[in-house]
Amino acid sequence: VDIITMVLTLVVVVCIPEARREGTAASPEHGISPKMIGAAIAGNGILRSAFIMDCSQAFAFVALEDFFSLLLAGRGMNAVASGVTIAVQLLASASIGFIVPSVIARVDKGRFSCICGIVRLSLTALFLIPFTPVCLLPVFYVLQTVAYSLFAPIKYSIFQNAADSSMRCSLISVQSQMVAVGAVLFYLLNAVLSSVAGIRFVLLVALGISSLVYIPALFRLTGQRT
Repeated sequence: VDIITMVLTLVVVVCIPEARREGTAASPEHGISPKMIGAAIAGNGILRSAFIMDCSQAFAFVALEDFFSLLLAGRGMNAVASGVTIAVQLLASASIGFIVPSVIARVDKGRFSCICGIVRLSLTALFLIPFTPVCLLPVFYVLQTVAYSLFAPIKYSIFQNAADSSMRCSLISVQSQMVAVGAVLFYLLNAVLSSVAGIRFVLLVALGISSLVYIPALFRLTGQRT
């Protein structure tokens, strides 16, 4: 039902007319058809890679946030520790925003993005594996968020530069739908495996599957950046 709803929503979104600047090929009355959106994505490697990353990332990370407190409780940490960790995570993410512009201005954006993306996956794996010391779990969780906060602005900038301005809003809507699809796919996986494995194992499986798709798309995205 969720997937059918998302498909119908996507069709409605891409059919909404968007205002265009003078001189563009199509007039506002014609709107943007699903065929136009599909052609724009099919002909643009950066957009394809970005959408694949959005879907695979949601597949691995949306549920991680949902089950964060449960995962810590399973390792013996109480609700106070979970709350403090989340508070630190939010403060760290907000603080990173002040230094991101100066950081990315001094580094090679492609290489830096690849490093941050892979580091985030590695830190998340360390958070999920059962052999990690309990005291390090909040540290790894916060650090993977920091890695994403450093990488996300670069990815968004690459996506914005690659998207045709006349259909950018529709492409961003498609991006949101890809996140929703990734989340639904995880919960389908969880429904299949939950009877034989705990949520920590399911998240590790999802992270492994996601990495197989996410890392190649990451290298393609940063290698084709404009």
